Amino acid sequence: MDRPRIEKDGRHRVYVDAYNSDQLLIRAQQRVADFVQQQTEFYLLTYAALDVRLCIETTLFEYIEIITSKKPGKRIGALWSAKDLKMEILKLEPDFFRKIEFMRVVNRWIVTPDLDRLCNLYGRFGVYLHRPKNPEQTWGNVEWWKGLLDVLREAILHLREIHSNPRAHINLNEKGQKLFRKFVSGELDSEQLKREFENAEVWPADS
Repeated sequence: MDRPRIEKDGRHRVYVDAYNSDQLLIRAQQRVADFVQQQTEFYLLTYAALDVRLCIETTLFEYIEIITSKKPGKRIGALWSAKDLKMEILKLEPDFFRKIEFMRVVNRWIVTPDLDRLCNLYGRFGVYLHRPKNPEQTWGNVEWWKGLLDVLREAILHLREIHSNPRAHINLNEKGQKLFRKFVSGELDSEQLKREFENAEVWPADS
């Protein structure tokens, strides 16, 4: 069978674009909605689980891009598990959560991602995305499918929170780093920080 090719006119571009994090989430939500309406085509939940799992990976990669302000290199690009991506995020930016808290002073709509929760959900999906060794207890058991639906709903809820709101810009210039240190030390309170933000450019010039 011939492999799909991206033609010069971009006819296969829709296939490639379908795997950005927003499209993955939209497609998963639609598949869950279709299943809830029909209550018969259980395979929709399996495909939704794959989309959500890929969305978690892609979302974590996007946080790495926010931190570094560039596409991941070969080493980081070879990572795929949520746990490894979470560890890389915290390795690249040990103050990841404090910096998001720092940004939330200015924009309260920024959502703090629950990295542990995303890793947990990622692992729970794995149970549903392998060949069932005991079909009568898995694919042939309605309760098993209900369990998958519960995991999907929990994951989609948090991913919607993340993707429906601005995400914090972690990469600060020298002025931004100085304000961050003052905020963490308590030298600046929230109101003082807001005033400082009004008069300072805190992002790198090329961001």
